[in-house]
Formats: sequence, C-alpha cells, structure tokens
Amino acid sequence: MHLPIGLGDSFSGVIVLLTMRAHVYEKGGNGKFGVFGDQDLPEELESDAKKLRTRLVEAVAETDDLLLERYLDGQEPRLEELEHALAHAVLGRRFLPVLACAARPGIGVKDVLAAIVKYLPAPTSRREIKGKDGHQKEIVRNAQRDAPPTLLAFRNTVDHFVGRLTAARIFSGSIKPGMKLFNPRTNHEEPVAHVYRIDGSHTSEIPEAGPGEIVGLMKLKDVHVGDTLTAADAPMRLGFIGEPKRVISYALKIDRDQEEKAGVALHKLIEEDPSLEMTRDPETNETLLKGMGQVHIEVAVEKLKRKFEVDVHLELPHPAYHETILGKAKSQGRYKRQSGGRGQYGDCHIELEPMPRGTGVEFEDGIVGGVIPRQFIPSVEHGIRDAAKEGPLGGFPLVDFKATLVDGSFHTVDSSDMAFRIAGSMALKNALASAKPVLLEPMMRLEIVVPDEMLGEVIADVTSRRGKILGMEPTAKGTLIHAHAPQAELRTYAPELRSLTKGMGYFTMEFDHYDEVPTHEAQKVLDQRRAEQGKGEPVPNHPKGKA
Repeated sequence: MHLPIGLGDSFSGVIVLLTMRAHVYEKGGNGKFGVFGDQDLPEELESDAKKLRTRLVEAVAETDDLLLERYLDGQEPRLEELEHALAHAVLGRRFLPVLACAARPGIGVKDVLAAIVKYLPAPTSRREIKGKDGHQKEIVRNAQRDAPPTLLAFRNTVDHFVGRLTAARIFSGSIKPGMKLFNPRTNHEEPVAHVYRIDGSHTSEIPEAGPGEIVGLMKLKDVHVGDTLTAADAPMRLGFIGEPKRVISYALKIDRDQEEKAGVALHKLIEEDPSLEMTRDPETNETLLKGMGQVHIEVAVEKLKRKFEVDVHLELPHPAYHETILGKAKSQGRYKRQSGGRGQYGDCHIELEPMPRGTGVEFEDGIVGGVIPRQFIPSVEHGIRDAAKEGPLGGFPLVDFKATLVDGSFHTVDSSDMAFRIAGSMALKNALASAKPVLLEPMMRLEIVVPDEMLGEVIADVTSRRGKILGMEPTAKGTLIHAHAPQAELRTYAPELRSLTKGMGYFTMEFDHYDEVPTHEAQKVLDQRRAEQGKGEPVPNHPKGKA
C-alpha cells in the first residue's frame, strides 16, 4: 500500500500508492506528532511508485470480475472503486494490507489509522459473536449495541498511583459507569465505577462505549487476561487466543534482601503479560523466566526495575543433566554398627541393569526364603532412591536403571529400617563403579522457519551445535527445519538466529528426550561442575565404562 520515502534514520514519509501522493511527516515534538504535508512525488521515486501502483491495481482488479473486465479494456478504475474492491477483498481474507510507519517519531501513523477505518471491517458488520454458556453449549449473539454487553479482557496493568487497569474489547452491547459486569470464570459480578478511553499512557473518562471499542476499567478485583465480562442474566464465555510458545528462558539472579519484593513484582508482571512464565527448576534450583525472545525478557527485567524498583540479573540457565549406566553390575551393601547397647545391622545384595531412556528408577524385589524380612524391603528401596539423587560423575540425578534386590541377611535384634536404608544406599554406590556410568543431557526438539536464501547457513549452524537435522518442508515464509540439538548449545540461540537471518528467522523449542553426552563434552561439563562446587582438581578423564 505504501512506498517508504527514505530508510532508517532518513525515513521521512510514505507514498500512498492508490492516490500517488507523498505524505511527508514532521518528526515528533512541539505538538506536531503525526503532522504531514501532502506533496507531489519525489522525482527519484516516481518510476518505482508507478510500477508498484500498477501491480497493486492489477491485484485489486483481479478480485472483481467487472472491474477486471474494464481494466483489461484499458479503463483505469476510479479511486473509489479501488478502495471498495480492496476493502471487500480484505473482508474476504484475500488481502492483508501492508503499510510503512515509525511509531516513535509519528511517521505514517495517521495513514495507518486511516487505512484501518477505510479497509478493515467495522465491528458492527460482524454477523454474530460465538461463545459458550456454563454448560459448554454454544451461544450466538449479534454484535450490535442493543445486544447484551460482552467484553474480553486482554491486558492488565498495575500502576503505583492509579492501581489496576484492565483493558477490554467490547464485542457486543454497550457499557456505562455504574453497571455491573458478570465474570463467568469466578461467578461474581464486578462493579464498573468508571469507563476510560486509553490513549497510550493517558486515560480519559467517557460516558459510554459500544461494539468495537477498547476501554479501560479501573480496579476490577478478580479479572484475568482472557476473561469474558458480560451481563449476569445473559452469561457467555468467548474463546481466547491460546498461550504462545515461549522460546527462550533465562535464570534470574536476585539479591537475598530483594527476594520477597521481587516475587511480588514478578507475579504482577506476569499478570500484565501472560506470555511470560516463571518456573522453578527442581533439579538446578534456578528460577527461570521464559518469554518470546531475548528482547521480550530484557524489556520485562527493565520494567521490573522501572515500575517496581527491583534489580534482577539475567544468567544463562544450567541444563538439567542426568547420569545413567550402560552396563550391569552386582554389589553388596552391609551396614553394621555396635556401640555398647543395641546396634544397627543391615545387609543387602543388589543387581543393576540399564533401562530405556525415560524409565527413571525401577526397583524389583527378588528376595526368596525370607533372608530379609518383608518390612525391611521398602527401606532398601528408599535407600537406593536416596542414593540415586546424586550420581557418581558430577552429582547429577541417576536415572534409567533397574535395581533388583536378590539376597541379604538380618539380625533379629539389631536390624532396623534405618540400617537397611543405609545398606541399600551403600549397595548402589558400590555397584556404580563397575556399571559404566555416563552423563546424559537434555535434547530439544527445534522447529526453525528461515528464508530459503539463508537455509544453508542455518543448517550449518545447527550442525555445529551438535544438532541433527530430522527433515525439512516448504512453507509460505520459507523452509521449516525439524531438528534435535542439545539444550546446552541452544541457550543463546534466539539472538544468534536473529543475527544469522537478519531478523527474519524464528523458532520454537521444547524438550524431547535425554541422550548421552560425547566423552570430550562430558569432561568439560564435569570440570565446570567441579569448579562451581569448589572441589579443587578437575574430574579425571572418564572414558566410557570407567567411573
């Protein structure tokens, strides 16, 4: 729809291709935000503008048989005809208007707003609004002002001075101060004291609002993003866009004296922006903030500092490594202590064997003949599971093995649950030395969309990260790459992919499975683990099969 005048810092306006006029903007400041002058085309852009307009007119004419016939006969369509056909094509989802603007200096903003009014469908032109009642039955409601009020809350903001402001879009009916709106999720009514129009960071009170308008509602008690607000006598729940996939996560480092304040601030921030997610990794004991990209996370952290006065530092998260075994082993765990009075005695023999990935820890009771009383067998299992929390290589959880209790002995007086629990733990640790322990790392499933001209570079980059290409398929936006790669190699992938593809590539990532770490990479991980724990000398080389 537009041809930009200038690029980057020299961007000063747009050529509107339908009218073939140049709108040259005055850069913001002094109350001149969004002010432009209507001028003739710059000579150096006139040729390009004519070519682009011809392509645009042909595309619009192809959507209307009568218009196309006249165009092929050499009749130039009138501006009104082009605008009408274009609006009709947009309504039929055949066209998606693309315009040029720069929001901060105000260049092109008025043209975008004018195009919204001219080409996008009016809210009241929607024939019906579909939702569900409390019994999940479909309800159909028209989008007119005389219908029951139906609003969708899509954003919450929290301000120190004015409190909580909920932004909602009105789909049907009208809303006035003094009304009560019903929230089907909570089954409670929310009083509306004031209705505001939102203009950036400014709000102004209005007496009424109708379909299509976006309003601000102050101090609603329990309204979340995605909630429907409607009339109590005509409840209805609208569908809501699903949560986006978070593609990047960072570990949060918070000063001890700010932990409580930071927790409250983070929950408020996530309430404002549900595309953020905060989780606690139980294996690495890190608080993770997940988002749509590096810039998204950085903006969230900056907002924490500006709005809530909380300093949070971002760090790359540690991969949740595991350990497992590749071979079978047998061992004995014997715990005996005598200290004058009643002693402690537990004795067990176990057999270890590797299991498929994802199995976890399995225990099997193979005792026959009562060599260990039944009440002590669960204690042996608990001891084995306790010992499996820290593997022999780097203290990572030990998984994907089966321990079978095959033999043992007991003392009628000195044996106890605690003694057999310790014996089970000792038996596992003794067996691991000959069970060929290895390190496992989380492997992520990647779906990367890249322009075709950058496909080779992206594939080479994935391969350099120890990734494996699983397949490719063409899409409207380029090529979709399916791949597996270690999480350890993807912690900074988002900004690096953006740099590699000039901002045109994007990806989604989710956990897929655990796989064995190559020996040379495992040594690096274990050396770093040793250094972090302050245990002095690096872990010695451990070729496969040796602890």
